[in-house]
Amino acid sequence: MQVAGEPIRSPEQTDGAAARVPRGTPHRRALRLLAVVLALVAGLGALTSCMPFGYRLNASASGNRRSSFAGVTNGHLLPSALVNVNSRCRVYRPMAGPLLAMLHAAARAGIPLWTDSCYRTYQQQAAIRKGWCAEGRCNMAALPGTSNHGWGKAVDLGEPGGMTFTSHGYRWLSANAGRFGFAGLGFEAWHWDWVR
Repeated sequence: MQVAGEPIRSPEQTDGAAARVPRGTPHRRALRLLAVVLALVAGLGALTSCMPFGYRLNASASGNRRSSFAGVTNGHLLPSALVNVNSRCRVYRPMAGPLLAMLHAAARAGIPLWTDSCYRTYQQQAAIRKGWCAEGRCNMAALPGTSNHGWGKAVDLGEPGGMTFTSHGYRWLSANAGRFGFAGLGFEAWHWDWVR
């Protein structure tokens, strides 16, 4: 199957996505708790990055701590931490398998989804911000170094006709994305964070 002209690779083909920790182990419970805390922190960061109509929170409130690597900053992930899902999308290596599984499940349900934007380097974040600011809408893009995409754990998804809060793809994701470890932002229909 192809999504937006790109072949989808199975989780086995994602260059060795991380092995799963057995269910019920203390380590897995600790990881889930950490993921919930990080998702809450990331949610605050997301609110500071692109709230519509100029509404902004204090950017320092989020702490911007979504990296699993000591000494690595947003938008500067090590190449070894990333894997290509397709020619337009690189993500944090452990996220690749769940993302591909979610896209396959959507396709099997008759919902064509594709990746529009994934990991963004610091330079890409700066360019996106510059573009929005040139239109007088700086609030539509995060300050460089604070985007959720800079950790490789966020993906913007597309569907025919564009993803909105009433589109088929969004409704399917709302009902199913959690099974794959993804949560939506709530104010951008297309943006989904991997929170495991």
